[in-house]
Amino acid sequence: MAKAEKTRKRVCVLFSGRGSNMASLVMATMAPDYPAIITHAITNVPGAGGLEIAGFHNIASAVVDHKAFDSREAHEAALLEKITEAKPDIICLAGYMRVLTEGFVRRFRGKILNIHPSLLPAFKGVDTHHRALLAGVRIHGATVHFVDETLDGGPIVAQAAVAVEPDDTDDTLAERVLEAEHRLYPHALALVASAKVRLSGSRIVTSANRRPAAGPVFSAGGQAAAGSLVRNPSGGRQMNYRHDFHAGNFADVFKHIVLSRLVDYLKRKDKAFRVVDTHAGSGRYDLPPAEQRDARGNPPEWVGGIGRLAGWQPQGEAAGLLAPYLSAVFGSANDTISAYPAAYPGSPLLVMELMRKQDRLTACELHPEAAERLKTLFAGNYRARILELDGWLVPGSQLPPKEKRGLLLTDPPFEEAADFDRMAEAARRAAKRWSGGVLAFWYPLKHAAQVARFKSSLKDSGISDLTCVEIEIRKPEQPPVLHGCGMILRNAPFVLEAEMKAILPQLASRLEAAKGQGRWRHERLTGE
Repeated sequence: MAKAEKTRKRVCVLFSGRGSNMASLVMATMAPDYPAIITHAITNVPGAGGLEIAGFHNIASAVVDHKAFDSREAHEAALLEKITEAKPDIICLAGYMRVLTEGFVRRFRGKILNIHPSLLPAFKGVDTHHRALLAGVRIHGATVHFVDETLDGGPIVAQAAVAVEPDDTDDTLAERVLEAEHRLYPHALALVASAKVRLSGSRIVTSANRRPAAGPVFSAGGQAAAGSLVRNPSGGRQMNYRHDFHAGNFADVFKHIVLSRLVDYLKRKDKAFRVVDTHAGSGRYDLPPAEQRDARGNPPEWVGGIGRLAGWQPQGEAAGLLAPYLSAVFGSANDTISAYPAAYPGSPLLVMELMRKQDRLTACELHPEAAERLKTLFAGNYRARILELDGWLVPGSQLPPKEKRGLLLTDPPFEEAADFDRMAEAARRAAKRWSGGVLAFWYPLKHAAQVARFKSSLKDSGISDLTCVEIEIRKPEQPPVLHGCGMILRNAPFVLEAEMKAILPQLASRLEAAKGQGRWRHERLTGE
C-alpha cells in the first residue's frame, strides 16, 4: 500500500438498497487528495444493488442477512464480526434500513455517520418528503450527522438545503433531495476524515481553519461548514472526449433517429416513462461555421451529418417516421428544410423535446464542465434530474427507475478499447436489474476485431432479445477511421425493424461519403 493510502481514513459502508449514496462516496474517494478510502461494504439484503457497485470498484463486500437471525442482537453480533475484520476508522450508513442498538452505537461512538433526507431535527423517521409537503415548508433538504442512541439523532456535521417548489410532488422533491445528498455526503465525510469536524462528548468541534462551503451546505448552528463540495471526484481516467467536437455528425444523426423512434414507441401508452442517459454531455452544442477548417483542412463534422439533411425530403413512410426528429432539430418538418440549424441538441435535450409532460429524464455526466452546462440548460425543469456521475455506475445504482417503463441510453466516449468491455458488462447489469426496460448501446464501427468480439460477448452473455442496427457511410480504410456506427438494442419495439427498413436506405444514401458506399443492416443477436 502506498504511503498516501496509509494516511487516508478507512471507511466501511453499510447499505440496504441500490447504493446510490455509496456510489457518490466511492467517486469522491477516487480523488488522490481525498482524506478517506472505502475499504469494505456490508449489506443486510442479499442481492442489494450496492453489491454491484462494490464489485465494480473491487471493494470487499459482505452480506449479513438480518432475516437469517432470531434477534436484532444476534444479527448485530454477526455484523460486528464483519466490521471488526474491516478495521474501519469511520462507518458510513448509506441507506441502511436497520435501527442500530444502543450497545452497537456506544461501541463506535463518534465513528458512525448517517445521512437522512430532511433538515434534522425536522421530519425524523420515514416518509420525510411527503410529511414536508403536508407541513407546507418552503425549505427541505438532507442532513449528515453522527449517530447516537436516538432515532435520527446525534450532532449534525453538515446539511444541504433544497427549495420546495409550488408544484412539487413526493417524487420530484425526493429526486432533488437525493441529488443534494450525493453532493453532501462526500463533503461531510471529508470534513470528518480530515478532522475538520469531530465529535467531543455530545458536541461538534470544528478546526480553526474554516472557510465557506461551496453550494447550499451548512453546519450545525447555521454557520458555513469547513471545506468545500467535491465537484470533480473522478480521480480516474481523464475524460478528454468532448461531445462538442462531434455534435451533429453522421453518428449523432443515426443515433438520434433511432432514439426518436424508441421514445415515440414508449409514448404509445399513457403511463409515464423515464429515459436514463448515462453519458449525457452538455445537452446543446453551437455549430461552427461550415466554412471553418481544422488543421487538416477538414470542415466541421456536422457538415457531413445534420448538414446533409438540409433540403432533404424523405420519401414514403420515412417522412412521417423522421418528422419528430427533424422537427426537434430544425424546428419544422412540414416543409423542405433549407437552413442549417445554428445549434444541435444532445441526447438529453432531444429526449426532453420528444417526451410528454408526465415523462421524466435522468441525465448523468462525469465531466465537470459539461455537467455544469447540463444543469444550467435544465435549471428549473422539474422533469429533468441531472447527476454528476460516472455513467458506468448507472446500471448498478440507478436502475430500475420508479416508473418501471422507459429507456436506458449508453453512449460512451470510446477513447479506450476497454469501453467495449465496460459496455458489455453494463448491458449484463442493466438487463438483470431492469428486465422490462428498453436498452440502447451506441458503438463505433472502426476496428472490426473489437466490434466482433463485443458482439460475440453479448451473444454468450445470456441476455435475451438483443438486436443490432448499423449504418456505414464509407468503406473501411487503413489506417482505420470511423466509417460507421451501430446500436445494440434490448427489448426493441416490435415495429422498429420495419421502421429501420423504411428509414435507413434513404438515410444511408443521404449521408454516404461517396456514391454507393452507404450501407445499413439489422441483425438479431439473441432470441426472445
